[in-house]
Amino acid sequence: MTRDTRPTPTDVPTDRSPPRRSRRWFLGAGIAGVTAALSPLASATATATATAGDSSEPRVVTYYSGWSRYTREYFPEDVPLGAVTDLNYAFLTVASDGTVEYVDEWGDQENLAAFRELKADYPETNYYLSIGGWTESTYFSDAAATAETRERFAETAIEFLREYEFDGIDIDWEYPGGGGQAGNVTRPEDPENYVLLLEELRAQLDGAETADETEYAITMAASASPATAGNLLIEEIEPYLEYVTVMTYDFAGEWSTETGHNAPLYGEEFSVEASMRWWADQPISREKLLVGLPFYGRAFEDVPADDDGFGQPFTAAASILYDELRERYDLESRSDTDAVTYGWDEAAAAPWLYDADEETFVSYDDPDSIGLTVEYALEEGFGGVMCWEQAGDPDGDLLAVVTGRLAGGVGGPDLDVTGDGNPAQDLTGDGLYEDITGDGQLGFADVVEFFEHHDGGVIQGNVASFDFSGNGRVGFDDVVALFGRV
Repeated sequence: MTRDTRPTPTDVPTDRSPPRRSRRWFLGAGIAGVTAALSPLASATATATATAGDSSEPRVVTYYSGWSRYTREYFPEDVPLGAVTDLNYAFLTVASDGTVEYVDEWGDQENLAAFRELKADYPETNYYLSIGGWTESTYFSDAAATAETRERFAETAIEFLREYEFDGIDIDWEYPGGGGQAGNVTRPEDPENYVLLLEELRAQLDGAETADETEYAITMAASASPATAGNLLIEEIEPYLEYVTVMTYDFAGEWSTETGHNAPLYGEEFSVEASMRWWADQPISREKLLVGLPFYGRAFEDVPADDDGFGQPFTAAASILYDELRERYDLESRSDTDAVTYGWDEAAAAPWLYDADEETFVSYDDPDSIGLTVEYALEEGFGGVMCWEQAGDPDGDLLAVVTGRLAGGVGGPDLDVTGDGNPAQDLTGDGLYEDITGDGQLGFADVVEFFEHHDGGVIQGNVASFDFSGNGRVGFDDVVALFGRV
């Protein structure tokens, strides 16, 4: 593998049943509907500019895990809700009789109540209750097995929706037919029962919509493995789903025989591209498929130094949040030290590092690899991206790359601030266009031009690209922030 000879995000190679009906989810889901708040620490209310029923705009879905308040002191108020189209709360669990329940009663209640309050400030964002996950899918098979348990599941899920004023249910059954955590209940008829579960949930949601005079949606998280996802009756479940988030990560871990990449963009068998190619061949539109982005990495222990630790045996492995990695390693400069070697796998489009002192190999995603994956999703016509999980990116640096790429499209937006035919440029790949004059460098002239044009239509119509202060709007404080960059 090579060491940090990286392509830019624009160097990425390009390699059925209709929705049940048009929903307002596409209003909240459109990037155009949140452009005014796309920034690492967006805190102002988003200004919606999308039109209802517009399904052409890509989604940005992020997960908030209920345990984040304990493990990272990361709270609902810290989530940049104005920068995402959908917020998934992870997780609620399901009992054997189909009852949807809290996982952590006190913590979940605190978190969900907080999101209910925040919704007033961020009404364009859609809020989903995610049920299941890797550790809470034990009894999903039981819940889907009979008409009685399916009815109970739908009833109790809707009770949660109403109590916390959420907009839909995200089904994260890992996995129908097997392939999940050891000890999960599974049945051969799980795929058929899953269809029936979605049918019952949709029927009860229809009734709730009429009574509540609102709309509710269903989404699902799905495996990136064709062997596991192949159990699904995709053509039959597709009409019930607003979209499917494909978990295109965890391609290597403690279950592997040697170290490898957690989420390589490219690779013949285990990669983002290979998984999405399989999903694109299924009876579901590309617009309903979202590409998963991990805001975490995978650390492998007791790894020999051969080939800088790649493809080597190990004794243990565990996930590590991107923010935790930044606390331990210099991911920004990626400068080698006596102990730590930083690298970039050109074939996989993925970063890595090897810590010789700790004998640890780490596969992770950074702004470069995230940007490349987002561009891939755009070029291939998928419906957007999903981020797991936001606590891994508390400062919003990775999310800023995501929103910047999606807001601008492939290659970035054409932002001619000065009207001289030279569009502003993003020199650092962070989604912010500091080169106002478009001359390929950052200097005092950019500050002058930004000061003169910061209240103009180009900049005010593309706030996400010029929000240097990170407050969700563009004003004189952004002129000061740009001057600080110079």
